[in-house]
Amino acid sequence: MTTAFAEVGLNWRNHVDYDASFKRPNEIQYSSGDSMKAKNALGWCAKIQFAEIKTRMLRAEREGAAAVS
Repeated sequence: MTTAFAEVGLNWRNHVDYDASFKRPNEIQYSSGDSMKAKNALGWCAKIQFAEIKTRMLRAEREGAAAVS
């Protein structure tokens, strides 16, 4: 989330509300994935990294919003 907001020059804390009453009791504090299992078992590897996906999604959103205006 931080990187997406940074991409457009915003601090996420100024735009996201947090309500502790919605927090699940067993909330995962940190989660990450490792694509090595897919690479080893299937020979698959990602061609696009997360940062590029984020950039493309934000660009598409901006272009879509501009087309509607």
